[in-house]
Amino acid sequence: MGRGEQARIDEQHADAVARLMQVNVVGSIICAKHAVRGMSTAHGGRGGSIVTIASVAARAPAGAGGVVPYEATKGALVTFARGLSNEVAS
Repeated sequence: MGRGEQARIDEQHADAVARLMQVNVVGSIICAKHAVRGMSTAHGGRGGSIVTIASVAARAPAGAGGVVPYEATKGALVTFARGLSNEVAS
């Protein structure tokens, strides 16, 4: 997964931040969607597990080194994984 530009937030380019969100967040959500459809007993699957990988940056953002948008994407993944488990896990 991408880390994006390493620049202060006031120097980040909007298209680079959008791309980072697409890769790190939207890509993971779309993959999970297809995994649920393939594994879920509600769709004829045998069940299974989905593992998401975030980063320590999700829980303890440093705010240094110009990676604040990256840290935000990892926080979004943690929130998504918790919500996904509540929604589809038995």
